[in-house]
Amino acid sequence: SGQWWHEIQEISPPGSVILGLMLASDKTVITGNNRDSAWPIYLKLANTPLEYRSKDTLHGTRLLAYFPVVESKMLAKKPWFSVAKKAIFHYCLDKILAP
Repeated sequence: SGQWWHEIQEISPPGSVILGLMLASDKTVITGNNRDSAWPIYLKLANTPLEYRSKDTLHGTRLLAYFPVVESKMLAKKPWFSVAKKAIFHYCLDKILAP
């Protein structure tokens, strides 16, 4: 919240800068035949103006990883399948964000 942000700024050493980090993702096709896809995970600095973050030519975004797209027409109706997909996503996220 805004209050938390103000509290952190008050206890930070003089001259320090707090960086807000944002992760973004959008499913994309990774082969020419439109059959293989992945979820690229991008890192952006929230402190950077939107016009810099959003333009590829200004390099305001960095690719961190590609997450797998888990799809199955046969398993899609199984109640556990969506739970498994979320677990895989969070496992991958834990791996790229680990210190």
